[in-house]
Amino acid sequence: MLLVDGNIFRRMVCTHGTLPPNIFSLPKLSDLFLFNNDLSGEIPNISNNSAIRYLLLFNNNIKGKLPTNLSNLLDLRLHNNHITGSIPYTYGNSSSLVTLRLDNNLLQGKIPQSVATNQKFVDCDLSGNEVVGNCGLCLC
Repeated sequence: MLLVDGNIFRRMVCTHGTLPPNIFSLPKLSDLFLFNNDLSGEIPNISNNSAIRYLLLFNNNIKGKLPTNLSNLLDLRLHNNHITGSIPYTYGNSSSLVTLRLDNNLLQGKIPQSVATNQKFVDCDLSGNEVVGNCGLCLC
């Protein structure tokens, strides 16, 4: 588990305020809590890390598109960032994801039917985006 919340990394020499692109190459990394850190950059590819279960990067300045392959994630919290693009249909097809917080980003497009009808979601918030369609069990 790597728990580093409530910092301001933008002036630190080691990170320069961006998410390290190889952060998910750590084979035993299962929980990554980097919320409230004023981090920028894009979300690195997580598809090669099957151990990652919790990815909490909310309240930062992360940009770019959402990852499409969630591997074995249980909890994905990316709210209050600057993420663009659309919500991948794979999020609704995930067999493990129970928390999906994408609120207050710059997402657009239609909410995938698989997301709107996913009965496994305990917490799903898509509000504060430019998404359209049936929200189902998610907050819009």
